[in-house]
Amino acid sequence: MRGRHCAAILRMLDVPETIATTIDDYVAVAIRLGRDNQFRQAISSRMAKNRDKVYRDRALVTALEDFIERSVTRLGRFCQISSHCRFPI
Repeated sequence: MRGRHCAAILRMLDVPETIATTIDDYVAVAIRLGRDNQFRQAISSRMAKNRDKVYRDRALVTALEDFIERSVTRLGRFCQISSHCRFPI
């Protein structure tokens, strides 16, 4: 889930070229960011320009809240019908 979450944030920041799908991709992006000043500045600039899309978008927080509430509700239902539940609900 963390990988998908991070990838979504990077897309919102309009820097999809920094999304790595393999370890080799990750290393290549890291090396390019470290060595290519122009690339790094372009990425940094786009991230700064689009940061409000991530940090001021209430819809993201609301979606996470909804997910957590649904998950807890499902867990509660599971614990009511299962003798294998180890969570005190």
